[in-house]
Amino acid sequence: MAHFYEGYSAETLVLYKDSAFVCVRIEDELMYVSVHPWDLPAVKAYARANNLFYDMRNVELLYLKGKNEEAMKNVVVASF
Repeated sequence: MAHFYEGYSAETLVLYKDSAFVCVRIEDELMYVSVHPWDLPAVKAYARANNLFYDMRNVELLYLKGKNEEAMKNVVVASF
């Protein structure tokens, strides 16, 4: 996501649990708008084509894995 913070503005699709938001950054301001379920396929297709995903669906799993590495050593955390 380093490229998201370069330049004057940027956009990304944030995926979190069962929600999706388009995030637009202009200078230091971040603005979010939720994506309606019926618009999500088109927004995902656009984000995928332009590499604009910021996937936070695994944040809790990553936290648990880091907290208890031994118990979760066989858990693979991956995103697309």
